[in-house]
Amino acid sequence: MKILLVDDDVELGTMLSQYLIGEGFDAQLVLTGSAGVQGALSGEFTAMILDIMLPDMSGIDVLRQVRQNSRIPVIMLTAK
Repeated sequence: MKILLVDDDVELGTMLSQYLIGEGFDAQLVLTGSAGVQGALSGEFTAMILDIMLPDMSGIDVLRQVRQNSRIPVIMLTAK
């Protein structure tokens, strides 16, 4: 299973990626909402973990754009 991880916190994103890889998943980290939309719509990922607070757009806006063309499973992530 290939997971797209969308989080602008490099330290947290790297830690989550390493954990997922250690559990047998293929994980790729991207740092912006626009990269998350592009990745989610690429068709190469089976699920996405999405931070709500991103520098270029909110995670909710990312999800809205993705849902226009994809039903990829999404887990929302927030630190607050």
